[in-house]
Amino acid sequence: MPEELEAMLAHELAHARRRDPLLLALCRAVEIVFFFQPLVRRARVQLLDEAEFICDAQAARWTGDPASLASCLAEVATWIVGG
Repeated sequence: MPEELEAMLAHELAHARRRDPLLLALCRAVEIVFFFQPLVRRARVQLLDEAEFICDAQAARWTGDPASLASCLAEVATWIVGG
């Protein structure tokens, strides 16, 4: 359990270091302005997916324990599916 917490925090730190919240807010603003262009939304979703993969990889490198990261992600997925 402590390893999973460390992996989760490393993942979120990777988002912070990459400034993903700011980038995604900017993308959302562009999406609102260009609401009539469906490809803008698709680009934002793709960017979000790529950011998650990159942060997962970075967290696995920082912690040196990809299994704990996988376990943490599986637990979070149960929250989403169960909720």
